[in-house]
Amino acid sequence: MSETFSIACHETKTRVWIGQGWGEMTSFYTGEPETMERLRRFFNAHKGKLLVFVCNDEDDIVHAYDEFAQ
Repeated sequence: MSETFSIACHETKTRVWIGQGWGEMTSFYTGEPETMERLRRFFNAHKGKLLVFVCNDEDDIVHAYDEFAQ
């Protein structure tokens, strides 16, 4: 099974899913309008905040973050 990856905001404790792959992110879903719209909203909502790239399946810290739902 492939791993999934997100961009997370430390300040708001939210994350947005952006892709998947085997050991590294090899599929970034740029061709899916819904995914790109959620990413655009996430970036707009988190301007000026610390964002980090996380592997949802390996990084224990990811469990402290809620899925971005705006």
